[in-house]
Amino acid sequence: MSGMFVTATQIECIAPRRSRGNVTLEVSTNGVDYTESGVRFGYVEYGRVKGVSPSSGPLGGGTTVVVDVEGSLPVDLLSCYFGQFGYTAAVSAGEGRLSCGVPSAYIVGNVALTVSTRE
Repeated sequence: MSGMFVTATQIECIAPRRSRGNVTLEVSTNGVDYTESGVRFGYVEYGRVKGVSPSSGPLGGGTTVVVDVEGSLPVDLLSCYFGQFGYTAAVSAGEGRLSCGVPSAYIVGNVALTVSTRE
């Protein structure tokens, strides 16, 4: 996997897909000689969306949707993405649920709702 220097002391790289568990993260500038820091990176398995309520709202936004989820989700790290209209931070709404405010839209129609980690 390749990385990119962000600062003199920071690099950025995208973790490849993998099953749940911990891996040791080491860095190399030549692909042969690696650091030996022993830093651990954990892959976690998140839940999935089971349902959303309400399923519609006004163009002006402001509606709060409740998303029913299955499994474990780190709500403090999640946002709800409403297609091209933007995203809002997720808030816990009880066991197996999270809620998100809906941003305003400029066209009438269906929009994809994606729950994902914040960028």
